[in-house]
Amino acid sequence: MSLTQYLKRNIFILLISSLLLSKYIEPNNSLDFKEVLKIYKKDREYSRLTQDGLVYFIQGPAILNIYSRKAFPEESKKDKSYGFNIIIDEDISLNAKHDYRDDPNVYSEKHLGYAYTLAGKDVVNIPKGQHRIELAPLNKKDKIVVRLTTASFKDKNSVSELSPIDHEYINSVILRNKNEKFYLLSNKINDSENIEINKMSFEAVGPTLVRIISRTTFDQDNNEYYQFKIRKDKQLMSTHHMFANISENAQIIGQPSIGVSKWRTTLINVPNGKHKYQLELVSPSDKHVLFKIQEDRKN
Repeated sequence: MSLTQYLKRNIFILLISSLLLSKYIEPNNSLDFKEVLKIYKKDREYSRLTQDGLVYFIQGPAILNIYSRKAFPEESKKDKSYGFNIIIDEDISLNAKHDYRDDPNVYSEKHLGYAYTLAGKDVVNIPKGQHRIELAPLNKKDKIVVRLTTASFKDKNSVSELSPIDHEYINSVILRNKNEKFYLLSNKINDSENIEINKMSFEAVGPTLVRIISRTTFDQDNNEYYQFKIRKDKQLMSTHHMFANISENAQIIGQPSIGVSKWRTTLINVPNGKHKYQLELVSPSDKHVLFKIQEDRKN
């Protein structure tokens, strides 16, 4: 590797790191429930999610990352699944559910004798303005700790398109406004010859930044929610919760009666080497969600 190639590669890594730099957010109502976990011998601040819940105020637009773990006695053989509600502006409520094995690299000096699961990660795109975020456990007996961070959306640089693996088997559509090609995922049960697919995979070689552009379809509603999971090398990486408004400009060619939402962006920081990613649509069950995958070009 030449000196020029080395410098370009490392500058690109630094740019990716700065793009995805996250800020830790403390709850407004729970300074007494702070929990410091030792994770690979490094301190990370979490908050205990009590039955009274935790409240945060987030300034958007922002990417909200919710990391969660379940605490349990080290010798316990009980189910390690858990869940909690995410309530936005005391109006919109959605469920986050996780089921992970224990993480041997995590412990609390304050609660010796307890173990913790691997971290679940939920991502919510927060719109412009200040928003109230409340977390509340689904089961009040579960001992859950959470850590919230926010990251900023960044302007798009020059990008190249990434095609899904076996893309010829995935239905696609073209949007009229910019002649953009999107791939369709759906949980619909289709009796016709058209096979509906709720998963698709793609490969990326890091270090690089991948952008997942998504939209959902509309019938009559002006607001819509959809959820999808991302796996990296067969391991669940994150669950993404998207709220979308209908677009006045985007339209599927040949299907003028079907509305399309404004686009939403998900960023993936791809580490060094070749990696396989999978998108899995979780909900809704009655509509299509459109996906397009892009990679920031390495100039």
